[in-house]
Formats: sequence, C-alpha cells, structure tokens
Amino acid sequence: MKEITKKEIKNISTLNLSNNISNTQGKLLIVKYNKQIYVEKQIFFIDEQIYYENIKTLKNLYNFKEILPNNFCIPEYLISDKNRYVGFLLPYLKGKNLTEIIYNDSYSIHEQINYLQQIGILLEKLKNIREEQKIQFFINDLHESNIIINDGNINVIDLDTCLINSNYAYKSRYLNSAGLLRFTKDKYKINKSMSPGFFIADEQSDLYCYNMIILNYLYGKDNKLLNVNYFDLYKYNDFINYLYKIGISNDLINAFDRLSSYDENINPYNYLKTLSEDQLKQARQYNKIRNPFNF
Repeated sequence: MKEITKKEIKNISTLNLSNNISNTQGKLLIVKYNKQIYVEKQIFFIDEQIYYENIKTLKNLYNFKEILPNNFCIPEYLISDKNRYVGFLLPYLKGKNLTEIIYNDSYSIHEQINYLQQIGILLEKLKNIREEQKIQFFINDLHESNIIINDGNINVIDLDTCLINSNYAYKSRYLNSAGLLRFTKDKYKINKSMSPGFFIADEQSDLYCYNMIILNYLYGKDNKLLNVNYFDLYKYNDFINYLYKIGISNDLINAFDRLSSYDENINPYNYLKTLSEDQLKQARQYNKIRNPFNF
C-alpha cells in the first residue's frame, strides 16, 4: 500500500453528510491527489492497540483487494504526517446512502428491497470467497449508513474496521454490549483482547447486522432513533410476534427469532421478496398500536 504525505494532497471541500447519517471519526474531506478525486478519512490515536490494528486492517484490505468483491470501497493510500499515519484515501463514490433510500417513501418497496437483497447476496459471495481463498474476512460494521448506492448497485464503505486475516475488528454500530446480542453472550463472543464492548467478528455477527438492517427497515423511518438493536428481550419478542400477526413470512420470522437464540443465524435475502407494501405499512404502525409506556 503506497504511503503519501499530507503535503501532497490538495483539499477541495468537506464531505457533507445528510442529517440522518453520522460519522464518529471526524470530518471526511474531498481531496485531490495525482489528478484523481478521493475521500480522506482520519485515523485517530485514541488507543495504541486500536491504532496499530487499524493500520494492519488497511494494509490487509489493499493486499487482498484482487480477491474481494469489486463493490468494496478499498483504501488506496496511507497518509503520513510527522512520522505517524494520520489518515487514508478512499475512492470518491457518487451516489445515495442506503439510509436515504430505505426510509424514503419516494422510492418504491421494490427498489428498497432490491438493495436490501443485494446485501444478502454479497454476504453469500463473501462466504464463497472465504471457502475458496482460505481467507478470513467479515465486514463487522455492517449497517445502512455504510452502503452507497451507485448506478443501481450497492457499494460497501468504511471497511477499516473489518476483520481480515489476523487483525482484530472493532467498532460496530450493531455489535456492542448494549445491543440485543447481550442476551446470547455465548453465541456472540466478546473480544477480550480489545477494549471493552467489542465483539469478535464472524459469520454469525455479519448475519446479525444484516438482519438488524432489515428489522430497522420494517420498524420504520419515524422510529429509527429507537433502534430495534436496543430493544430489551421482551419488546423484541413482542415486535417479532407483531410481524408474524400481520403476515410476515414464517421464513423471515424464523430468521429474526434466531438472532436472540442460540441457533445459527441465517441469510434471509431470498425471503425479502415476500414482503408487500401493505405489510411494510403495518409493520411501521407498531409503536402507534402498542402503548410505548408499557415497554
């Protein structure tokens, strides 16, 4: 992976994010290097181990980019300043964030489900790559805001916290000790070698995140601050039971049930086509039908 200095980069502007999209790692900059437009993302030195694992992850991503899916946004350059890595450059992708699409009524349910299915198909591709290439790779921080839609296809960004070969994955929106997975600790394993709250990324955790994206889609745009991931077990089971009563397919219900059980998680992408517009509307009425003060 090529290393460049901060002085070689020309800043153009700050990358502005929509109100419903957050970035916890400082400003993202649109920059020019070698006549190409990139996004610059900062690397913070908060914890020495996390810092070096982050660098290791970036280099592994670059080294294995030829066998990874072409819709992965792979970092291309490490930026150094005063003998320390301070950031990296990513290809600049034009498009819309998935969050802006799946909670937007101007997009049809057919379009929204198509993009959600593409995520599941990608996870199947990754499973095949792991088996064929004997490489350990899991996305880890898989969520709506880390998917960019470009020319009708999904692109995965923010892969700098993935698990690839021998590094430690960290920082995931859905994989944290306050989430639903806290009720099945033996299934989702805490990484005791890292700072508190990080889970070991594996196939079960990636499928957990994917199912959680679908569940939040069903829960609805008006409630996205009350994320399904942070339901207690009683409310989660009540929500799944409500989805069953409004006619959500048994296959999808089974996938959702498994998240909080010790059964292996499954990839439900092929079952999403059973969702109807009426079912989606009813699912998003859950909070209005249930008295929220009882939960």
